[in-house]
Amino acid sequence: MAKSDAIDKLIADLNKFTPEGSTKPLVLRGNNIERINPIPCFTPALAYLLAVGGWPEGKLIEFFGKEHSGKSSFALLALKDCYDYYKGEKLVAYIDLEHRFNPEWAEKLGLRVDESLIVVQPPDAETGTDMMVELIKSKQICAIVWDSTGAAATKHSMQHLTDKNDKVGGNA
Repeated sequence: MAKSDAIDKLIADLNKFTPEGSTKPLVLRGNNIERINPIPCFTPALAYLLAVGGWPEGKLIEFFGKEHSGKSSFALLALKDCYDYYKGEKLVAYIDLEHRFNPEWAEKLGLRVDESLIVVQPPDAETGTDMMVELIKSKQICAIVWDSTGAAATKHSMQHLTDKNDKVGGNA
C-alpha cells in the first residue's frame, strides 16, 4: 500500500467517529481545512494571541479570570469591534445574567448604546440560553456576549434561593 493510500485509509477510519447525521468530517486535511475569517480587534497583540489575526468569526471565545479583572470590559470591546466590522449591518447582543450592564461604561469603551445593541437580562441560565439560541437563529446578530457563567443560576437553584439579592450570581 502506498503512503498516500495509507494516510487516506487512516483519515477514513478516523472519520468513522463522526456523529450520525453530521455532514462535517472530524478529520480535515489540506484544502479541506476550514479557513476562519478574522474580525479585526482593538489591539494587534490580541489579534496575534487569538491565532487567527482577530476575533474568529462564527466561533466561541471564552474569557475567564478573577472577579473584577476586566472580563466584562474586554467583552464590550469585542462587541464594539464586531459591530464596527459589520458597519452596523448586524446588531450585537449582551446577555447580562448579573443584571449589571452599565451603559455609561460601555459608551466610554466606544460601544454604541442605541438600537444596534440588544441587552438581555434573563431571570436564569435556561431562559438566557433559550434567548441566546433565538438571537443566533435570527441571523441579525454578529456577536453575543454571555456575562457571566458564574451568575448562571439554574431555575432549580433559583427556586431554592429566598433572598432577592442572592438570586443574581446564584452560582458565583
